[in-house]
Formats: sequence, C-alpha cells, structure tokens
Amino acid sequence: MFHRISTTCCMFLLIIVALLLTHACASLVCGSKQKIPINSDPSDVKVTIQFDKERVEFRTTAADGPTKVGIVKKETINEKTPFVLEIPRKTKSVIIRFQKEGYFPHEVILVRTVNGWVWGNLLLGGLIGIGVDFSTGAAYELIPMQVDAILTEMKQQGKVLGTPSGNDLLVLAVASPE
Repeated sequence: MFHRISTTCCMFLLIIVALLLTHACASLVCGSKQKIPINSDPSDVKVTIQFDKERVEFRTTAADGPTKVGIVKKETINEKTPFVLEIPRKTKSVIIRFQKEGYFPHEVILVRTVNGWVWGNLLLGGLIGIGVDFSTGAAYELIPMQVDAILTEMKQQGKVLGTPSGNDLLVLAVASPE
C-alpha cells in the first residue's frame, strides 16, 4: 500500500514538474507581437517608420478603421496619426518620424528591452520557458509602449514657417534679454 501511494505521488510530481518546465511566462502573458498606439498633437500628422531589420512583418490599424498588413524589407511605412502599430517584439529598434507642414519634425526611437514577465520563468518555467520566450521574441518589449508626439509650431514674427525638406538643416536661435 505504501509503495503504491509513493509511486502515485511521484508520478503526480513528475507531471507538475514537466508542466512547469514547458511553461513560458512572457509568451503566455504578452505574446510575440506588441501593439503600440501612435498619437500626435496635432492629429493627422505624416508618420514614417523605419526598422533596423531586413524583414519585419507589421500591421497598422488607423483610428477610422482601415488596417494595413505587410512585410517591409529595410523600407519605411507611411501612415497618418492616430493609429496602432503592431510589430514583432524581436524588433531591436524602430525610428518613428512625425512631420506636418508648419511644425518642427519630431522623432521617437523605440528600443527593445527585456520583458519583466521573462523572470517568471525562474520561478515557474525553467530553462525551457526562458528559451521559448527568447526564441519567440516574447522575452522582449519595445519602449515606450505608447507614443504621444507633441509637435511644435514653427513661427517667426507671427508667421508660420514652412516644413524643411530632405537634407535641410534646422537651426533655432533663441535670444534672451540681458
């Protein structure tokens, strides 16, 4: 009788350990893709997005409904704010540029960091869980998680200046009274 109970307990413990070893916290909680809301003030600003990788799958969903899905190869995505960008968490860095006539350009860089949920594997998922999270990209998150760009209007003596193009250099001089 005692031998039968200990065998049952061992089997139960073995099943629990096997489940814990195949568990990947970040993959279950966050997934391999991240949705990043992109907003600006003013709205309806032209946004270009440049990726660091050779090939990135993306999805953009505009506030008015249309969704774009595609794959870019070291190219840029062009959108108008507001929209939601969905990209793989594996993406190392993303450069988001905002431009609108009469406003200074604005740039935000999304940076890949380690997702806090990956540390749950130390308690529950073990090495296999950590491997799953890193291989799927769920071990990462892109920061900032939401982009709210506030563009500054270009003015000179009450006049709105034009938007620079291409390789123009912007110089802003501010004089302070002495």
